[in-house]
Amino acid sequence: MFTIFSKGDTVIQQRLASLKSSIPLTYNDATQYYIDWYINNPDSTAKTLTFWKVYAPIMDKVLKENGQPIELKYLAFALSNMNNQLVTKGSSGVWQMMFDDAKTKYKLKINSLIDERRDIEKCTKAISAYFKDLMLLYNDWYMSMTAYKATPTSLNKSIINSGINMNYWSIYPFLSYENREIVPRFVAAAYIVNFYSSHNIAVQDYEYVYEYDTVKAEQQMSFQSISSALNIPFAQLQFLNPEYKTGVIPYATKNYILRLPKGLSSKYEEKKYSIFSSFVPPAPIITKENISVKKDTAHTSSSTEKFVKVSYKVKSGESLVLVSDYFDCTVKMTKSWNNISAKTSYINPGKILYFMVPTEKKTFYESINYMGLKQKKKLSKRD
Repeated sequence: MFTIFSKGDTVIQQRLASLKSSIPLTYNDATQYYIDWYINNPDSTAKTLTFWKVYAPIMDKVLKENGQPIELKYLAFALSNMNNQLVTKGSSGVWQMMFDDAKTKYKLKINSLIDERRDIEKCTKAISAYFKDLMLLYNDWYMSMTAYKATPTSLNKSIINSGINMNYWSIYPFLSYENREIVPRFVAAAYIVNFYSSHNIAVQDYEYVYEYDTVKAEQQMSFQSISSALNIPFAQLQFLNPEYKTGVIPYATKNYILRLPKGLSSKYEEKKYSIFSSFVPPAPIITKENISVKKDTAHTSSSTEKFVKVSYKVKSGESLVLVSDYFDCTVKMTKSWNNISAKTSYINPGKILYFMVPTEKKTFYESINYMGLKQKKKLSKRD
């Protein structure tokens, strides 16, 4: 068990002190512990640093524009090891932002097809706004980081237990292990980002560059169709457009944006109608974050799953949008599976609709027929 007391002058301590940072970089046993972890796991650290080199300039730009210290970006390193696909306990993306905070407070779009927490630019803007709010409460970066990780309510309980002490290191012993580790990890991230080469950690360049052109998605389309038509690697489209969870760009009145490798926007304009016409709606994948059903994290694409048909009897007051959301699909999919005209917006109570669902989740989806209104409302997260 480490303590929070300083070991005294060391090379690492001197290196940390040499960094210019408007956020304190405190050296002690707690921070040394995590610095040692990064140093002693060079392969994992090198992989994290590979993505860091891609994402750090993006975070720098957004934080500067929003008047936040760019050193805040080290928190993303500490929270997620720069894994943009990481999902844990309701949080997602490199910033590991919680569902309710992202969607309700800071207006990021999250539904069965989209999670803007995975978009580095959009999520960093939300994080910047969030930390402005936290700093108004605590006026201390370490306390604000802890509130972000633990929630302000949890941090406030620790403050009370410590005797109303507002010094972070004084309340440190009163925090749970999970919540108190974030500040030491933040400091360790700042160190390893700046001095990894001093520990013989070799970092490779990522194969794709985060440089892009943007085009409006005028119709629903898939990464697979775009990849085939424009000869772009599927993985590159995922890298540039991480917010589209299933590889499908939905269509809405307000067009969504597609990012393409720089220089390919004109080719897209030439091919877009063939891309639109080749779109085939994929079967739905369970992605709801608030239903108590065991998730299978091994799913990587809809093509790897087996699907079966289930039926649902429409209840009074339910719309196509609402029922589609129950079954994690778009209205267009529902209409396609049930031969409903594209112009139809109303559905009669009592009508039987059919949906294609993953075989292993058949029982759950069939049970929606027997759920009460409150239960079904919990399934609906569509904007």
